[in-house]
Amino acid sequence: MKRAGGGFDYSYNAQTAVDEAAHIIVAAEVVNTSSDVQQLPMVLSAVKEHTGSSAVGCGLPQ
Repeated sequence: MKRAGGGFDYSYNAQTAVDEAAHIIVAAEVVNTSSDVQQLPMVLSAVKEHTGSSAVGCGLPQ
């Protein structure tokens, strides 16, 4: 990420998906970009891959 005084700091962006009933992490993704705009599709894909089901009930429009 760009610093106020000039230069850059190395930064990572992490996202997780948690099973609400079991309270366990079912997916996690880490990238070295400052923006998390493209993270949601990756996390949803990982949820489906790891659990065999989609992220129903996560508050997203169906």
